[in-house]
Amino acid sequence: MQKTKETKPMEARLFVFIPKESHNAIVICRRSSKKVGVFHWDMLTNKITVSQWLKGRIYEYFSDISPDGKHFIYAANKKGWGYTVISKAPWLKATSFWWDSGCRGGGFFIDNKRYLLNNGKVGSHEFVDKSLIGMKSGEFAQKNQPLSAVYQMLFTDYPFCARLLKNGWKLKEKENEIYIFRKSIDEHSLLEKTIYSYPHGANLKGKGSFWETHKLITNDTVEEKEDWEWCEYRYDTIYYAQKGCLYEMSNIGCKPKLIYDFNNEEFVEKIAPY
Repeated sequence: MQKTKETKPMEARLFVFIPKESHNAIVICRRSSKKVGVFHWDMLTNKITVSQWLKGRIYEYFSDISPDGKHFIYAANKKGWGYTVISKAPWLKATSFWWDSGCRGGGFFIDNKRYLLNNGKVGSHEFVDKSLIGMKSGEFAQKNQPLSAVYQMLFTDYPFCARLLKNGWKLKEKENEIYIFRKSIDEHSLLEKTIYSYPHGANLKGKGSFWETHKLITNDTVEEKEDWEWCEYRYDTIYYAQKGCLYEMSNIGCKPKLIYDFNNEEFVEKIAPY
């Protein structure tokens, strides 16, 4: 009898969206190229609960959460079909839906009610939530002159650039599709996030078209944090994801505390409550 080769489950890959005005965050947990889970993270209690899974792919770098944490705009692909959705966070069920709304789709929340789709395209829509306001890039530019650095980055670069600037990161430099952002922790320390966009990760095992590395810089000391796949500084705490686990570190040099290990999470069917 021929033995069947057992495939080892892929180590979970994490990405987190923390809203600017809320403690209700979203964790994206990718378990394979065809399965991704979305989880609610209450940052006050560190309670993690599963919301929904998608048999497809979510493009994190083209997605965003509204400042109040109530809406999620995400770019996705399922069986080769690309689309953009706005949902009630932390769920995936669409309240607005567009097919292929520009490049990888996705978009950016200007505020809690207004959003821009990636590349400013309206897309071929199936249905649109009228309680939110979708703006075309030309229309928005005319009403917001001169444009701030946040929106200029959205028009000229990628949605993740605008999202990071909105959340307090500052662009240090960009060259050859590599973006370096910094965020201050205190007068002596800062985080540095380097994002590599296509084609830098195209031939690297375990890397997508977009991925990031980090440094923790204190005075003249630089700690390379290449295993941190995501990080953020909020509530006087450094949060980061590494090898499928979410951690927090209250002070530089302190021992990190495990918040949650996502490596045992598997696909489950759940229905959104709306």
